[in-house]
Amino acid sequence: MAVAGVIALVCGCANATPQDRRADSVDPGATASPVEARADGIDRELSETLQEDVDRVREAQSLPGVSAAVVIPGEGVWTGTSGIADAHTKQRATPDTLFAIGSVTKPFVAALLVKLAHEGELDLDDRLSRWVPDFPNSDEITVRQLLGHTSGTANFTDDRRFAAAQQRRPGASWSPAETLSFARTPRAKPGAEWAYSNTNYILAGLVLERAASSTVSSQLHRRLLVGPQFSRMVLQPEQPPRGPVATGHEDLDGDSKPDRLATRGYVPTRAFASAAWTAGGMLATAESVARAADGIFRGDLLPAAARREMTSFKPTGRTEFEYGLGLGRVWLGDQLVWWHNGDYPGFHADLAFVPERGVTVVALNNFQRNAPAQDALIDTMISDVSVHIAG
Repeated sequence: MAVAGVIALVCGCANATPQDRRADSVDPGATASPVEARADGIDRELSETLQEDVDRVREAQSLPGVSAAVVIPGEGVWTGTSGIADAHTKQRATPDTLFAIGSVTKPFVAALLVKLAHEGELDLDDRLSRWVPDFPNSDEITVRQLLGHTSGTANFTDDRRFAAAQQRRPGASWSPAETLSFARTPRAKPGAEWAYSNTNYILAGLVLERAASSTVSSQLHRRLLVGPQFSRMVLQPEQPPRGPVATGHEDLDGDSKPDRLATRGYVPTRAFASAAWTAGGMLATAESVARAADGIFRGDLLPAAARREMTSFKPTGRTEFEYGLGLGRVWLGDQLVWWHNGDYPGFHADLAFVPERGVTVVALNNFQRNAPAQDALIDTMISDVSVHIAG
């Protein structure tokens, strides 16, 4: 049974500011083409089926643009797109288009921290007070609890004052301290319960910076996402977007159609990008996310012992959903998968790894809304890939 639509793991969906809204609506019928796909070693019939999935779901959900990717061990990599990257310019989405991936950032931040722990630069059971002594309960919270969402921190994106502050100063650059000021009152005692909190990953970012004496983005590319294939995976605000970037869309006028959110260098604003940071600030192509996840979950980007730490899943109190370190385990498309999704102003993202098959599937789109159907594409793609492999 697929439950991803029920459990939303989000970066926090603060509304775009009025200055960043643009009344360019998308007619889904007008975006049925062009499409672009790459099939490096993937069976032609499966490639056509996956492209049909992307086209069908994009049109059914009135999505401006979609980019998806699949990695199948022993076969190759498929990447497909459909629709447009921007309602105003009508620029098409291509496999090289960057999308905001929101909380799909978290598995990569967690993997980097787990790798640093494996290399002896910190311990996952370190108290937060070793690295961030001035945060409430820092002498009781561990790094492991941050990554597993059992630290008891309040979620800063749940605070209405955070959204109001974002709207007042869309061009401001937020420091982690400013972001954390909206989460100073603990939700629960550390270790008492599982509760998803973006605050945990801002704190994890500070731990990474202080343990490595370097920026998180430089550590990601030097120690985890190594190689030219990952060079355009950027962590805002430390790295500005480069090359073609999709524009986010939301339903601003209640007509169920996507309306364009204008961006100003950062996606969607400097204020939100800097506040999201290590909780959800990454931009990437679908193919780069899929290749990176394959390398972490199956390949050699993460040592096996570190991978076991990351995938030691624990109950969350939610039906059929467990969480490890930066990663959930849930049923999707009749397969038990390691999974994370993300919602970010104007964007939705899904990442799934099927351990039984060794397959990685990624689906990104540029229309963010509160709808369980957002996860339908990755459900369908996993099912079709599983049928192909079993075939």
